Formats: sequence, C-alpha cells, structure tokens
Amino acid sequence: MRILGFDILTCPVCSQLYKKQIIASSNSIGSSYFSDSYIEGPFLPSQPTIIKCINENCGQFLQINKLKKIASIDYDDEDVYKHNAWKTAYDLEDYRMKIKDLLECLEKDICKTIDNEIDIRTQLLWRFNDNFRKYENFNFLEYDKIHFKFNNKRLIEIKKDKTEVRDKLFLAELYREIADFESCIRVLNEINNENHNEKTLKEKIYSQAKIKNDIVFNIDKIAIKKEYKCNYCGESLILFDLEKIIDNPLQYRHFICIKDKIVFNASLKVQNPVTEYRLNKLQKIFKLKKPHERFIDNPALRCPVCKNRDIVEFKPEQQKCIKCGIGNYETIKWFNNNYDLS
Repeated sequence: MRILGFDILTCPVCSQLYKKQIIASSNSIGSSYFSDSYIEGPFLPSQPTIIKCINENCGQFLQINKLKKIASIDYDDEDVYKHNAWKTAYDLEDYRMKIKDLLECLEKDICKTIDNEIDIRTQLLWRFNDNFRKYENFNFLEYDKIHFKFNNKRLIEIKKDKTEVRDKLFLAELYREIADFESCIRVLNEINNENHNEKTLKEKIYSQAKIKNDIVFNIDKIAIKKEYKCNYCGESLILFDLEKIIDNPLQYRHFICIKDKIVFNASLKVQNPVTEYRLNKLQKIFKLKKPHERFIDNPALRCPVCKNRDIVEFKPEQQKCIKCGIGNYETIKWFNNNYDLS
C-alpha cells in the first residue's frame, strides 16, 4: 500500500481531530477472503466510512466524507510534527466500531439512508463473524445470536431484489448463515452468468449449504464438494470434488474406515514441520542427511471418528454403496436441478 499523505478532519460538534490516509495504491498480496465478503490483508486500506466520535463527551455518529477538512499533509512532511494538534489527530486507520456502537448507530438518523444502513449492517455482520475467524469452536451467546439473525434478515430484505452476481452471492451467504439452506441453494441456482472467481465462490457456498454448515469460512481453505447417491437405497455421500482441487500437493483422497464404514476426506501428505535447511558438501557426498522435503507423509492419517488406522482408499465411482452393498453411486448434479435439499 502506498500512502501519499493525510487529510486532517474535524468533528463539527466537538472539534475532535482525525487523520485520514490519502492512498495512492494498494494490493491484495497476503490477503484472506471470506464468504461474507470480508477481506483481511496487510496491504489493504481499512478506513471507515462512518464513525462514532472518540471524544467521550461527544459520541456523535459522523459520516467521514462529510467532515470538514482543515489541512492536507504530505507523508514525508517533517514540519507537521511541529504542529502539536495535528500530530495527535486520531488515525482512522486504527478505527473500528464495536458491536454495541454499531447497534446504537442503526437507531440514529444517519442510518435512515439505505446506503448507510447497508454499510453499518455489513460491518455488524463482519464484527459478529470475527468471532468465528478468531476462534474455531466459537458459539454465540443467545443475546448476540438474536441480533446476528435479525441483522442478516434485514440485509436479506434489502438485497433480495438485487440482480448483480455479487449481490446474489452475498444474499445466498446471508441465508446460509441463518441456516436457511434451502433459500441459499435457490438463490445460487438463479446465478448463471458468473465469472471464474464468482463460480468458485458459488460452488463453495453451495457445498457448505449442502452439508448444513452455517459458519462463515475462509474461501481459500474450503474445498468444493460433490454428492454421490446410491441408485438403489438413496444413501448420499458428500465428499471433496478431487477434480476441482487444482493445486493438490497434499494429495487429498477419499478413505473408508474398515471398522465403522465411515467415508471421509484426508491428505496423504502434510507440510513438513521442520524448518527448511540446505545440505553442506559432506552431507551431500556421504549422504549423511536426507534432503529437505516440503511435504512429508501424513502421520495422522486415520479415521476421524474412531482414530483407527485400518483405512483404505475409497472411490465412489467404482465401489458399491456402503449402506446397502447393492447399489452403485451416481453423481448428483447440484445446479439448476430439482433435487431436494432435505
């Protein structure tokens, strides 16, 4: 991210000073993309559009683009540090409204415009979902769960008539996060003119809806899935779509536990936990040390339920149904079909 300088802004009520970056360019290197449209990255600007004044005696909600600008300073202008007031201006790059402030903001006149309401409700969605981004096994308190669902339902109401692909994807995700998986899949089936990246996100949201998972996810860490259904008893399996794992150095496969007849996905390889090293000449000549491998055999390859290592690779296209032992598995087409989600 390249910063040219700063605008010095002032609160019209209490004259509190704020410093807003003037950004020339940014990039998404090292960024993480989430299903709720949130992007987290070291080189991306994260400046707010609406804030609650940090002056405790003020606390007004302010729209940044309507604040008065009293100065602009260059990034390398050392003279600015001679101006004590500007030096201590609050940097908006560090600003994030808390959940309680976002809820308060929604009750104010500033959120009577639909654009501002969408902005604040989207931020509220992200703040709630930050808990899942930070903690793998997070569960909402009942009070927060009520606010989370109400907020999502209001965003759904606002977005339900939008026709752009990105709006449809966001709408489907909102449905998924309140566990309305049927509506999520219905919306995704309405999308038919998406680009490559949008198609990938569509298939990943669809995959998570099919397994009835309502938690926000990191897009790069979720595999697109495929459903196989027995043509005799109707038993279904939802597994990784191995053909769509483009870069697969970990060598994902389907396995079945011999003891419990559980089918699961796992990798044959894992990232080598040992820090990379280079062999010296003696080690090379006399083969005193094995060359460093980026990936090694997965030492934890076992049934995820019973932890048994008595597992074998499972290929649904070639094997009989694990439930009835009679039928064959057929691939279910997920998009634009009448297959019942339930």
